[in-house]
Amino acid sequence: NGITNLNDVMRTMITGKDGEAVTIGQNTVISKGYTLSQNWKEDDCYLTVFIQNPATKQVFGVERIKVKL
Repeated sequence: NGITNLNDVMRTMITGKDGEAVTIGQNTVISKGYTLSQNWKEDDCYLTVFIQNPATKQVFGVERIKVKL
């Protein structure tokens, strides 16, 4: 496509392409392990979390979290 400087690139999906089922309305803590490639700039890495209805694909909420605090 001719783009040489990509600002927002998805490198991996921690839960895979199908995500992970959760129940809304409950206090739930979900922990996932991950590693950063040594080729990635840690200062520029973020995790993006979203809640989506699997049937309608409606997204209820999104949070972008900086990896390096």
